[in-house]
Amino acid sequence: DGAPPYEMAGRGEERVPLIDFQNLDGWVVECWEAEGRLYGSREQVLYHRPRSAKLVYKGSGPRSALLIRPEEPIPIPEPWDCVNFWNYGNAWCWVQESQPWLNVSIVVRDAAGRVYDLPMGVIDYEYWHLTHARFNAPADKVKRPMEFVGIRLTNAGGARERKIYLG
Repeated sequence: DGAPPYEMAGRGEERVPLIDFQNLDGWVVECWEAEGRLYGSREQVLYHRPRSAKLVYKGSGPRSALLIRPEEPIPIPEPWDCVNFWNYGNAWCWVQESQPWLNVSIVVRDAAGRVYDLPMGVIDYEYWHLTHARFNAPADKVKRPMEFVGIRLTNAGGARERKIYLG
């Protein structure tokens, strides 16, 4: 069993997360030129949570991608304009053998059915990292309320099996 990072000892979360990955019932991993499995895990934990989600994946082509999503989208309470996403990566940016690095985006949908990807960056680290993105779509084009659709991972190629953790 893993222990939370020392920076989190005795600290609580600033905000209640919309998704904390404690219950993975009904979560789906859709794959394109890839394989992926999602598990509850105690290997890497965050704050006081007893587990995180562990994604084990392997790419099989140049456009390997995965979408990790709940069976049904999750309504996002208003107001909001930013997304924070904890993840534990699997690659160091200075280690050539750790490539390819995953690109991460959070997928949301507005009340009119329009889908938006919020780019969260590249996973080029091997520790817990809080990624952050602001939702910048023009307010007059977005019909609220919105819902969380999933987490999109692209550039998931490479023939070897790899893993990341979601918090």
